Amino acid sequence: MKVLTLAIFAVLLDSASAWSPPSAFGTNKARPATGAFRTTTSGGRCSSKPSLSEMNMASVAEEVDYANADRYLSEHPNNNVPPHIASLVGRGLHTKPDHPIGIIRAKIQEYFASLPEEYKVFDAEDPIVTTKQCFDDLRIDPDHPGRSPSDTYYICDETLLRTHTSAHQSMHLRDGYECFLCAGDVYRRDEIDSSHYPAFHQLEGVKLFEQTEVDSASHLKGEEWVKSPECQAIAADLKNVLEGLMDHLFGETEKKWSEDYFPFTEPSYELEIKYQGEWLEVLGCGVIHEEVSVSFSMRMRARMRCGCLCAYSSNSPLRTMD
Repeated sequence: MKVLTLAIFAVLLDSASAWSPPSAFGTNKARPATGAFRTTTSGGRCSSKPSLSEMNMASVAEEVDYANADRYLSEHPNNNVPPHIASLVGRGLHTKPDHPIGIIRAKIQEYFASLPEEYKVFDAEDPIVTTKQCFDDLRIDPDHPGRSPSDTYYICDETLLRTHTSAHQSMHLRDGYECFLCAGDVYRRDEIDSSHYPAFHQLEGVKLFEQTEVDSASHLKGEEWVKSPECQAIAADLKNVLEGLMDHLFGETEKKWSEDYFPFTEPSYELEIKYQGEWLEVLGCGVIHEEVSVSFSMRMRARMRCGCLCAYSSNSPLRTMD
């Protein structure tokens, strides 16, 4: 058995920041077996069908061009994706080695390549996901404001443009991947200002630990688990990895941690670094909530414990990382 540790890193918008190794990227088309959705309209209704890989098949017979804006526009009454947003999807900026987003992503992957574990890279996941993937699997309540059409771009009632790369984690975990990085463009209906834009980029990673490392706490739940030495050890491991990442990106710098909250992590923390004389919020982290880990482990392993690192930048087009 294994126990899961998950890391999520987010960078900026289309015109600044993110990540990728130059040799591994450079296409805006879907790779086989990444879970592509095809959206069609009929009488004002939207039909978004999962690819064969989403149904645990080996491959997808046809490539899907994510840069085709027509995929995201439909006559469905609840489709709220405007043409200018649809035109942003699938440009693959995180795959371009000479783009600021690709440069930062390359630096992040360079750091993870230096760690003992080997991480599988997913860089061409379909930006269309289901509400289950994006919200339900992550304990995001039905009445959470992030699910509102005022915050999220919906293709139809049950599919949307992903609001975070975490929407893909359940699929990869259930497919049995034990160490992986997942990067891509994400979309939220933010008002445009100096630190926000409706399109930006995130990268997340997952690592599984041996069950023997938490066996003595396998019977604990809730607050008892959170306070256990085993949970604290996972949290310490996550913090150590992310502090190393910050040093890799910014050079050795002063850091400080504080408590935070995410629906899918408990406990949760926030990391700030001293950058150019000011404290800069760079990420949050935490141990994945027990309810989320149970849903992930249904097809893999019983009583899986998870840790999650979540790094969200402001969506600024003006700065490389925020």
